[in-house]
Amino acid sequence: MNDLDMGSYTQDMYQNMLNEAAEGYDIEGDYSVLLDKINSDDFFEPFSGRLLRYLSQYKGEELSPDEAYLFLYNRMKAAGSNPNRNTLKNWLNVSGAPEGSDGPKWGDAGREAMFQIAFALSLNIIKTEDFFRRVFLDKAFNYRNVREFVYFYCIFHGKPYSEAKDLASKAEQLLSSGYDSASTADTVLLWGKGQTVGDDAELLSFVADHYLSFTRKNETALREQERLLRELQGSDLHEGLAEKEYLCYINLFDGKGSEGRNLHSVDFVLDMAVNGAGEIKKTSRVPEIKRAREVFSRKEISTQFPGANTISHPDSSFILRKNIIFLFFYWFWVQYSLKIHSSWNEETFQEEMNNTLYKCGFSPLYYGNPYDWLFLYCSHFVLNDFSPLDVFRAILSGNEDF
Repeated sequence: MNDLDMGSYTQDMYQNMLNEAAEGYDIEGDYSVLLDKINSDDFFEPFSGRLLRYLSQYKGEELSPDEAYLFLYNRMKAAGSNPNRNTLKNWLNVSGAPEGSDGPKWGDAGREAMFQIAFALSLNIIKTEDFFRRVFLDKAFNYRNVREFVYFYCIFHGKPYSEAKDLASKAEQLLSSGYDSASTADTVLLWGKGQTVGDDAELLSFVADHYLSFTRKNETALREQERLLRELQGSDLHEGLAEKEYLCYINLFDGKGSEGRNLHSVDFVLDMAVNGAGEIKKTSRVPEIKRAREVFSRKEISTQFPGANTISHPDSSFILRKNIIFLFFYWFWVQYSLKIHSSWNEETFQEEMNNTLYKCGFSPLYYGNPYDWLFLYCSHFVLNDFSPLDVFRAILSGNEDF
């Protein structure tokens, strides 16, 4: 568990997971107390709390929200990023709202703001990656995004934001010109090139020569999502894992089943993952998103649950990471439940999940991320001889007897 060596907050959230898992076992599956804690303002820090904590650690002193705002505003202004006063005040919850601030929206605009902060604080590559992961709950560099590739180069070489912004605009203009190139580079090569390229001119020449590398985004992650879906869905020629779990339950309890459902659809997979065969509906309209939003008030959890549309049309690496975590969790633990891999355990899950995320270019599971924490929490129950899927479904259903 490498996270334990990287900060007291992460270690606290790991210990919270152990404590809540033990308490959940003692009260035999009544998750109302757990849900109250998760949804409270002090169990997980909101964005404003994470940013304030980071800036306080950076300064080496306990900052008030107003002090942190003034410090960050002055640093960003000096770096040439033209920060908005009201936006920064909101991000740091200067007004003192009890629930804190959710911060910037996930997406390109929010990521750009986080890079501006990284430049303003003169963070190096490792510290930038750590800042993104702990504060923004996302990875720092998408090397196939030409702007972020340029930022990687500039941060590695200690260039200021003013130069990075101009250089990124020139790189984007090269791509928009439709420069035709047959050369491509894998992510590892892009990572290495960002460090070894000699100067700005060589960097722009590399971008032009590898045009296709910056237009083919998230290919590895998309292939991994497709692999997980393929094994869960199956086809008319072979049973998928979701269908196997469904048929095992129906045969065991002699149920009538859900006639008319397409057992190889994405909807069916999501329905099985969330509800299980015992509660699966006869409709193809899956309530998993509504269910999550009813149970979890924290948007870091509730808005991240995938639906059929976000799986079929993931529009960002952030969404893809959430999809893969959800699908991998079901793919992994349904095989445990079906005794296909009965020796798998919590450690195997975390190791294989992180290997998959790394392969896709994503950050590993993080105990400080509420969405990640939920799947780590459910997986921990295998130590008590419970199925993590049963725990997961019980939490979402509010069932007190799993």
